[in-house]
Amino acid sequence: MCKRLIGNEIGLVGYYRFDHTNGSTLTDLSKYGNHGTLMNMSDSDWITSGAAIGDDSVYEYICHAIQFVDPDDHVMIPNDSDFEKSTLTFEFWARIDWTAGSMG
Repeated sequence: MCKRLIGNEIGLVGYYRFDHTNGSTLTDLSKYGNHGTLMNMSDSDWITSGAAIGDDSVYEYICHAIQFVDPDDHVMIPNDSDFEKSTLTFEFWARIDWTAGSMG
């Protein structure tokens, strides 16, 4: 499970790792280059993550992540025909911090 994609896998139309350390561009590592723009976010939203994911060994990987704090935080990805497929699969890791009763 701890193995990164290369970015040229068959059928891959977008590959966003969300592991930068700064900036407002979310780089698409697929061959299509449909880079996203972080909206309503700043460099302070990039954090060091303790998630056990990475390359071949979880023990040799320093992980960075983006935290979505406000309801209007989002990523804008260009409307491109590369995404007009009959079937799409989205895969992601998420960590949700909450306390009992805080989720409305």
